[in-house]
Amino acid sequence: MEYQEYINQKKEIYKFLYQFITEENDEEENYQLFIENFYKQKIEESKEELGILLRVFLNIFNHHHRSPNFSTKMFKILAFLTKTIKQIFTNIEIFRLFQSNRMIILHLIDQNIITVDEQISKEIVELSQGHEWSYKYFFYPEIKPFISSEENTNIESFFQLQNCHIFDNIDIFYENRHKGENDSMISSLIRNDSASEFVTLISQTNLSKSSLICDSIFESNSILNERPPTLIEYATFYGSIQIIKYLWLNKVELTSSLWIYGIHSNNADVIHFLEENHVPPPNDSYQECLNQSIECHHNEISEYIRNQILITEKSYGIEIEKNKFKKITSSFNFSEMPSEINNQFLFFYLCFYGYSYLVDLYIKPKINKAKEQIIQKYEFHNKIRNIIE
Repeated sequence: MEYQEYINQKKEIYKFLYQFITEENDEEENYQLFIENFYKQKIEESKEELGILLRVFLNIFNHHHRSPNFSTKMFKILAFLTKTIKQIFTNIEIFRLFQSNRMIILHLIDQNIITVDEQISKEIVELSQGHEWSYKYFFYPEIKPFISSEENTNIESFFQLQNCHIFDNIDIFYENRHKGENDSMISSLIRNDSASEFVTLISQTNLSKSSLICDSIFESNSILNERPPTLIEYATFYGSIQIIKYLWLNKVELTSSLWIYGIHSNNADVIHFLEENHVPPPNDSYQECLNQSIECHHNEISEYIRNQILITEKSYGIEIEKNKFKKITSSFNFSEMPSEINNQFLFFYLCFYGYSYLVDLYIKPKINKAKEQIIQKYEFHNKIRNIIE
């Protein structure tokens, strides 16, 4: 198989996966097309190829906007892949593969695909180092039998300080885990774009319109766990346009960070709002917005930024090229993957992020060509030597 043929195969299965996840029409047809393509490419026969597909799946789950049916569709794909995953990967390998997404890990535990044992409990605790709102709280019921009494006491003390439902009502705790969202009242109102109720709550609590959303151990969106977002950043992330406009009309500053949260919303109205109000992009460049949309697999927004916004902005240079290829390869966004390797950064990041089969397809023809050239030179020199002798 040649490099370009392989890339085209990956683009094809990516297309069917993406259509199933993002389109409301022809849902079953797109699902069947994905399955047919999976078997056509014989992905179930290769640990590496299954690993590539799962990293595509993981990156979409980690970064793509979660529409109402998003998780249901993603878990349907995961259910189809489950048998193959269990045949090819060990318990700890499955955990390490998906460890960046607590929703997937929880689902796999519920489905008995991952068994939490002493080794996994230890890794959950280690993952939690330096992160207060971390995995060890989220997965406390599962790791409790394997952790020290001191760690147990520390975690339970944390829950008591936070008035967490794990002691009041374990069912609420489990319910919030499966939602994977901040459990505060104001967060819920913003997510639902309940503007009138939001205004009432702000008024009743005398809450500053520039305040931050409090941390939550249930939050599963990675960007929201990086730092506490402001109310308007949180609203922008969820595409809650009515609350965004209310905060803007009440003089809340429109900062460049809103572009990143707006990209995550996958909401055209939010993007147009930022444009119309001349909100500057991060570092005065829309290139970071494009890279963010690539990471989110918000491919329609990527096209819009490329064709409508970036046309007047210088979009080339060493750092820009480097960052672009890093984002494409690290996010496994095959819709953006070039059909040829004609850039040193692309080759480097393909190696760095473990596209070993793809790298082999690129290198082997060059090695074979070099060998042929060496043989030809050797034969030529032999002929010359024979003539001289």
